[in-house]
Amino acid sequence: MPNSNDLSLRDRQRAFSNALANQRLAGQEPDPRTVAELALVVNGELTIETVLERVRARIAAGDFGQKPDR
Repeated sequence: MPNSNDLSLRDRQRAFSNALANQRLAGQEPDPRTVAELALVVNGELTIETVLERVRARIAAGDFGQKPDR
């Protein structure tokens, strides 16, 4: 599977939009904070590994599902 460096910004944006749409079609609303962080992955500002670490930490702390601090 290609990494994010191998994909164009447009491809990453399309994949991100499709993933969100699939979640919503399945009846699940994506966690707003995670969505915000994944948008940073699309733009090359974070790695997916960092987002996964943050999600795991929020789950462990009972904070998963909180809105981003913006």
